[in-house]
Amino acid sequence: MPHQESLYFNTPADDKKIWRYMLIDKFMAMIGKKELYFPKIKSFKDKSEGKLSDKTIMDVIKRNLLYEDAPIKKDKAFYDQKKWYESLVLMNKEVADVLNSFSFLLQDFSNHLMFCNCWFLKDDESHSMWAEYGEKSPTAIAIQTTIGDLIKTIAPTECRIHIGKIKYINYEKDHITGYEDFLTTDLTNPEKILELFYAPILHKRKIYDDEHEVRAVVSFEFICEQLLGRLYTSKIPFYSDQLFKRDIDIPLERRSETTNLMKNVPKGIGIKIDMNNFIHKVVLSPYANDYFHLQLFRLMEHNGIDPNKLEPSQI
Repeated sequence: MPHQESLYFNTPADDKKIWRYMLIDKFMAMIGKKELYFPKIKSFKDKSEGKLSDKTIMDVIKRNLLYEDAPIKKDKAFYDQKKWYESLVLMNKEVADVLNSFSFLLQDFSNHLMFCNCWFLKDDESHSMWAEYGEKSPTAIAIQTTIGDLIKTIAPTECRIHIGKIKYINYEKDHITGYEDFLTTDLTNPEKILELFYAPILHKRKIYDDEHEVRAVVSFEFICEQLLGRLYTSKIPFYSDQLFKRDIDIPLERRSETTNLMKNVPKGIGIKIDMNNFIHKVVLSPYANDYFHLQLFRLMEHNGIDPNKLEPSQI
């Protein structure tokens, strides 16, 4: 089974209802390909995705700048990268040190190597979710299923998936969970590093807490093995080998933000799913008209999904 339990993910009970709100084009792609799409979080709207809280970043910077035993300071590629930053006219040594700290390395990996499929955890529909993700469109829909059927109906695959609830915090006052004791954390422990890696994508700012979000996340270890051709180790978060090394022969203004191995990483990953058993019901937008209802009914029927699962919104 692709789903894999993880100590770092707070997975809801199997019978918990989850929803996904979307425009019709995404629904057509989903049922046409019979797969769930896991985009990398760099494409998400929230600019804080993959970032640490302000309070946590201060501890991270302290450790990287004040502690001589910080593993990142022993990494040759880290020094090579720092020299590149220092060569820029507007960059002084202190700023270069900060930019090369664990928090920025972590964000690089989160942006490009974390692939998530997001759901809304609640028993009933949400007016705010129709407005935000349905964009008040007459051709929007909402899919309703359960955690258990999300897990059971994903087709057998080598890909491993974790599922967990998002924790909402004050990014100015609170630590990201797992970073409370970062100044004394053993950064050579692969299990601890893995916890630190997953933590930022399992937290969001409190302003989003009405989303009650649950995320299905492609295993970071799987991504390392399949896309980077390497086994996960505690050295992964640092500038080891060629992973983030810039192509120095390319002029600065033409350099891609992803280089070398990172160029092989796709924008998203599609994972096959038993769509008919997965979908409990498809709910029409509160703004839908009768014409759209008929077309959607036929679309579901054509793609092997019981059209009787189509329901009007209760809003």
